[in-house]
Amino acid sequence: MKRLPIFLIVSFFLGGSSFSQELSNEEQLNEVIINSTRIDLPFSENSRTITVISSETIKQSTATNVADLLQSISGIDIRRRGTDGMQSDLYIRGGQFNQTLILIDGFKTEDPQTGHHTMNMMIPLENIERIEIIKGPAARVFGQNAFTGAINIVTKNNVSEQLKLNVGSGSFDKLRLGATAATRLEKSSHFVNFEYNGSQGYRENTDYENLNYFLKSSISTNQQPVDIIATFIDRKFGANNFYTNSPNYNEYEETQTSLVGVSTSVIKNNWTLKPRLFWKRGQDMFLLKREDPSFSRNFNITNKVAAEVNSSFKNNFGVTGIGMDLSETTLSSNNLGDQK
Repeated sequence: MKRLPIFLIVSFFLGGSSFSQELSNEEQLNEVIINSTRIDLPFSENSRTITVISSETIKQSTATNVADLLQSISGIDIRRRGTDGMQSDLYIRGGQFNQTLILIDGFKTEDPQTGHHTMNMMIPLENIERIEIIKGPAARVFGQNAFTGAINIVTKNNVSEQLKLNVGSGSFDKLRLGATAATRLEKSSHFVNFEYNGSQGYRENTDYENLNYFLKSSISTNQQPVDIIATFIDRKFGANNFYTNSPNYNEYEETQTSLVGVSTSVIKNNWTLKPRLFWKRGQDMFLLKREDPSFSRNFNITNKVAAEVNSSFKNNFGVTGIGMDLSETTLSSNNLGDQK
C-alpha cells in the first residue's frame, strides 16, 4: 500500500478564532468565552457567526439523529438519502458538502475518499453534550475542508454514575435499542454507550441497520486530565437510487467508521498547550446490484493518523496562538488502487 504524503499546517495568529459559547458558573452573559481548539477569546471580541446547540435544546427537540437536529439551524442545509439519517450531506450557506469540516471533541473527521461520508461519523444524540457551529470560512484555523464552516460535536464528560436502557419500536419492523453506563472512580471516569437502530424499510431496498459503539474516559494526572475517546459506527443500508436513476439497479452500501483519540492540556503561567493524537479509519463497500455482487463492487479503506499541538500565550498585547497539524493518510481501493 502506498502512502499519501505527510500534510503539515502551521498557523500563527493574533486575536484568534471562535468555536464554543460557554457561560460562567453564575451563567452571566458578560462572561461568555469563545473556545476553539487553538485559542480562547471573549465573545465580544470575535466577529464570527457562531451557533451553539446546548444539551437542553437537544433534549427538548424532537430530532432522533444529528442530521434532523442540524436541519433546524438557519444557514444549514441537510440533504438526505434513505431514512433516519443513513446517508446525509451537509451544506453551509450554499457551499459544497465537502467544504464543511466535522469535528468530534476537536478531532477532525473528514473522509479523504468522498465528502458523502462526512456525516457517517455522526454519533447518537445520547452521547452529545452540545454542538458548536461556526459559519463562514474557517480554513485559517482548522485547515482543509473548512472553507464554508466547521461543526464541532462535544461529547458528554463528567457524567454522574448511571445505567440506562432504551427500547423503541415502530412500523416496518422498526427497532431501536440503547444502553448507557457511566461510572466515576477515584482517578478516572468512564462513559460507555451502545445503540442499535434498524428497520425493514417502507419499500423494497430501503432497509437499514445502524450500530454505534462509544467510549469516553478521563484519567486524572498531576496536571490536567487525559481524555480518551473511541467510537465505532457500522451502517448497512439499501441505497435505492442513491447514485443512479435506473430501475434496473438495486443499490446497496455498507460503511464502517472508527475513531480513537487522546488529548490533554498543559497550563503553565500564561502558556496553554493542547496536544492531540488520533487515528481514524473509514471503510465503504458499494454494490450496484445488491443481488449480484460480481456485477459491480466498489470497496475502499481509508486510514488517517494525525497529531496536532496548539498553544496560546496571553500577554499585555492580547493573545497569540500557534498551531501545527501533522497527518498521514492512506487510501486503498479495488477500483482506484493505492493512492499516493
